[in-house]
Amino acid sequence: MDKPYIKTDPLYRLLRDEDIKAFNEQRDQIDTSELKSGDYRGRDLRNMNAEGLDFSTVLVAGGTYDVVVLPSSDMVMLPTEASAPAIRRLPPMYMELQIEDGGLMLGCK
Repeated sequence: MDKPYIKTDPLYRLLRDEDIKAFNEQRDQIDTSELKSGDYRGRDLRNMNAEGLDFSTVLVAGGTYDVVVLPSSDMVMLPTEASAPAIRRLPPMYMELQIEDGGLMLGCK
């Protein structure tokens, strides 16, 4: 398998278009095997029913991948402050993932 890529599969297109409601309604009626190794970067897939689906991807040795870790909606609390959504407190983390022969390297940008 290669790096993640853009596909023409109908379920894959629903996810790329972030139409989660339609995806959840159609996922049990359509073959889901084409969801594997797709490019889902930058897509908001919250509320998607992913139970039993295979979203695995093969990362190619010698490849470099940009990784962004966004703060979750978990609550952050300070002892003297009321709780506030973490998204208001924490910036995203930008990292570079390098796949090398025999292992991987993760570094912050």
